[in-house]
Amino acid sequence: MNKKILFVDDEINVLHGYRRNLRSLFDVHIANSGSEALKIIAEQGDFAVIISDYRMPEMDGIELLHKVKEISPDTIRIILTGFADMQIAIEAINEGNIFRFLTKPLPTDKLINSINDALEQYRLITTEKELTRKLQEAYDTIRKDLETAAELQREFLPQNNVSFGDCRFNWIFVPSVFVSGDTFNFFPLNNRHIAFYIVDVAGHGLPAAFLSVSLSRSLSQDTGKKLLLDEKTGDYILPSLVIKSLNEQFLSRGKNAEYFTMLYGVIDLIEDKIVFSQAGHPNPFLIKAGGKAEIIVSRGFPVGILPEAEYYDQIIPFETGDKFIIYTDGITECAGVKNKLIIQNKLVEFLNNHSNNNSEIMLRSIVPELKVWTNGEEFYDDLTMLIIERKLF
Repeated sequence: MNKKILFVDDEINVLHGYRRNLRSLFDVHIANSGSEALKIIAEQGDFAVIISDYRMPEMDGIELLHKVKEISPDTIRIILTGFADMQIAIEAINEGNIFRFLTKPLPTDKLINSINDALEQYRLITTEKELTRKLQEAYDTIRKDLETAAELQREFLPQNNVSFGDCRFNWIFVPSVFVSGDTFNFFPLNNRHIAFYIVDVAGHGLPAAFLSVSLSRSLSQDTGKKLLLDEKTGDYILPSLVIKSLNEQFLSRGKNAEYFTMLYGVIDLIEDKIVFSQAGHPNPFLIKAGGKAEIIVSRGFPVGILPEAEYYDQIIPFETGDKFIIYTDGITECAGVKNKLIIQNKLVEFLNNHSNNNSEIMLRSIVPELKVWTNGEEFYDDLTMLIIERKLF
């Protein structure tokens, strides 16, 4: 540890006395004036402690130590003064310019004790700064890793404003942290059917993100064929059976496996309908062409909780000009769980006010609206909304 001590006094014999008595204990340096002290600091770097006499020509001790504070803020500053100057020294301490004042004449043992106290204070300050530096480095590394993870996670998300047949898909995705437990996708199963899903993994951060990425792979257009399509007939497997299969898979992982809510559905472009099943997920909205938002009440337990959980299929008409809206609970709980009902009513009002707008305009407006509902506070949870729109030609 740095034990460099700088004594400043205009009496050279006094300085030599400090050096003679203390050099076996400390790395003692001396300066015969304030200007010389500043020059030594500039040339030799930081000192752990500076002890200055108060009364000196040209520059007094308090003025010197004030300048030292500016150029070497970690250095512990001590003033030596007579009783006549005590009030000035006390004021300097109160202003934070010096650590301690010592009155002359001062016995050597008390001077040594004061220097040791100052060195301990210096050690605490520098140790804290070093710890802060290391924590900042660690945080920067973690932040960089999380940003990389977020970029990778976004690669699993589908393109925005995409159409399959006469169905347009638009979405917003706002993670509460770098990475998210929300995920979603949509893709054609064949020329007639389009699959879509939205998932909200319990929790936040990396564990939730890892599971959401794993689910994205399990339900992808390429790797999810066995789960989503009947190998013999090529027909789509009912959404309730897909979710039931996922529930069995995740329960088999053991008690510590994560759980998640989801909604999975299939659009039939010929019969103009959606078949979907939900597992503990927020109820979707249906806006019929020229109509108002209707909540489609559905039921089902989250995936990964109950082995005997049952899931059910619902069928709704989905015709030209209709919109089907699914989202995660970060939307309705953006202002906290206790305000969930209030926000849900505001969401219904928002959807009704924008029911005649296309999905792109609706989604462009929803995030600013959510910020108004939360009084501009940070979002507590991940926000995801997907609007499926049967286009008008």
